[in-house]
Amino acid sequence: DSDKVADLQDQCPNEAGPPDGDKPGCPKKPSLVIVTATEIKITQQIHFEFDKDIIRKESFPILDAVVEVLQKNPKIKIQIQGHTDNKGSPTYNKALSDRRAASVRKYLVAHGIEAGRLTSKGFGMEVPIVPNTNDQNRALNRRVQFVRTEGGATGTPP
Repeated sequence: DSDKVADLQDQCPNEAGPPDGDKPGCPKKPSLVIVTATEIKITQQIHFEFDKDIIRKESFPILDAVVEVLQKNPKIKIQIQGHTDNKGSPTYNKALSDRRAASVRKYLVAHGIEAGRLTSKGFGMEVPIVPNTNDQNRALNRRVQFVRTEGGATGTPP
């Protein structure tokens, strides 16, 4: 595959990749999470069953990446924030987003993260990141965010 990793050591002999890393010779996968001073930013959305707080299986790798970051950075504390679009009543959406954020917290705790490092809160439709003017924007507003709270951060939405 012309990647300068001998096929004997190359864990992906049919794909070019760097010699360093977890799997020598394999292409690097894009990161699912990025740690900043204010948040653990996820690069894909967490998906739930329609109108429920049940996390869909395709979102487990994203949450597992958050678990890994938290395990490697034991001083990080986060508030898990749930957000919805503007479909439905504000009261219902706030409760749904709160249940979804709590569900994500429960997943992280079940995967070894100390409960005291995590809080969860639903904001409903109160903090959209884009106007709820079309389906694409509404999909962007339905999200979970991981806001850092250690060191006196407030945990309020960015």
